[in-house]
Parts: sequence; C-alpha cells; structure tokens
Amino acid sequence: MDNLDDKNRDTDISEMSDTEVIEKYQKLVSGIAYHYINTGVPIEDLNQEGMIGLLEAKKRFKTDKGASFTTYAIYWIKNRILSLIRREYKLGHCSEYIDEMNQDMTNPVELEYQKSTRNHSLDLPDDMPDLEKKVITLSFADKKSLTEISEMLNISREKIRQIKTMAMRRYKSLKNITKA
Repeated sequence: MDNLDDKNRDTDISEMSDTEVIEKYQKLVSGIAYHYINTGVPIEDLNQEGMIGLLEAKKRFKTDKGASFTTYAIYWIKNRILSLIRREYKLGHCSEYIDEMNQDMTNPVELEYQKSTRNHSLDLPDDMPDLEKKVITLSFADKKSLTEISEMLNISREKIRQIKTMAMRRYKSLKNITKA
C-alpha cells in the first residue's frame, strides 16, 4: 500500500466519529482479540477491550509523528486486551483455564465430577496419593482456586499446580487403561 494513501487516511481519523472508527477498524480489533481467545477470557470481553483501545488510539493519534494509524492502533488495542487478561488472571478468573491450556490436555477429572454431581464425590483411584486426591477434591468439588488451596495446605501455588497436573495425568491414564 502506498505510504501517501496511508497518510491521507490517517488525517481522516481525526475527522471521523467514534462510531465510524469502530465500524472501519472492527475487523482489525476482532483479529487481534482472536489471537487471545485461549486465555480464558470471553471473546466478547476481548473485543470490547480492543474497541476501547481503538478509541484510545484515535484520541491520542498525531499524524505528524510518522506512524500510520493502524500501527498506532494495534499498540493500543493489544495494550488494553493484555491489561484485561492480566487483571482477570490476578483475580483468578482464568488462572486454572490458563494452567490447563498450557498443559494442552482435556480435563477428565472435571468431566468425572460433572457426571457425579448428584452425590458430590469424585471417583478417584484408590492408589492415587492422598495429597493428589485432596488437591483434586478441593479444586473441583469445592471449587477452590490454586491460591486458596496453597494457603490451606501451606504449599506454594506452583507446587499445587504441579500436583494437580500430575493427578489429572494419573487419572486420565488410569481411565484410559480401564476402558481398554
């Protein structure tokens, strides 16, 4: 794309209403938000924060600085989206989802718990270590966050995450063996 055309479009930004800017750059915001879909934050929230970033870019953009509006907007859109993800992570709303995403595995323990919600018990293997059973039970049956579990058991959050990961792997492998 010609640099002159880009600069001409950038001068139009200051003359455009917020609604026009949103309509024109909606696909850009959606595309950036889609890259963060696996963070545990709903896509609608990511898009909304991206739009706020877009409007922030419109408000702050100066044509005489040499950058195109699109380049400038991408910075502010990503800034707002990443701030949202950090806030959600700190609040613990998506931390367990992110842990599971990093492990790149399905969560068989939660599926088992959902199946057995009537009696609120998990069908955990007898040979599973007591600490793993306790972490899984607190995590899924009692809906405790990793931080809450670490405080209750006086173990670091990272160690609780590792124990939970091991327990889920053990559970999954045992379920696969019994199916075969």
